[in-house]
Amino acid sequence: MASAFDQHLQMVNAWLKKKDLPVCFLRYKNVVNDPMGSARTVRDFLSLDLNLEAMAQQADLSLYRNRR
Repeated sequence: MASAFDQHLQMVNAWLKKKDLPVCFLRYKNVVNDPMGSARTVRDFLSLDLNLEAMAQQADLSLYRNRR
């Protein structure tokens, strides 16, 4: 499964590079360990006034079950 995901990710990255699209990458580990920092990354990338506390809280609540 990991190999298939890695291959798919490489294909997606190659497609994005050809399209010259702006991309914001978030690593799952970073979202789990620092939801607020990840929310800031999204806010900065989108240049929008977002509710960082709500975003971080949702990520924290949604991903909590996957931490074990």
